[in-house]
Amino acid sequence: MNRMEISQKMKKSIDGIVNRQGFVSFIDVLMLLNKLTQEDYRKWRNGGVSYLERVLRGNLNQLNYMLKEFRSYCLKQGLKPSWTGYYARGKGNKKRLQFS
Repeated sequence: MNRMEISQKMKKSIDGIVNRQGFVSFIDVLMLLNKLTQEDYRKWRNGGVSYLERVLRGNLNQLNYMLKEFRSYCLKQGLKPSWTGYYARGKGNKKRLQFS
């Protein structure tokens, strides 16, 4: 998939997610574009994977491009960025998860 195709698919995914739930996260887009499986997401959320990039499909250059495009398109659409903390699920101390 080239960058133009990625960009088009991302924009379509972002628009669909925002229309459905009123907000969008990069993880939602990764799942829709089959860069992250539900199974791998669960492993990461449960602390079984040290950082999310380890289970993402695609090379780091492609993922970096996607992240930049995501931010740029969301800002153009008038969406406001917000910080989201991800913490491992389960009992005991909640370990902060590494995303990027």
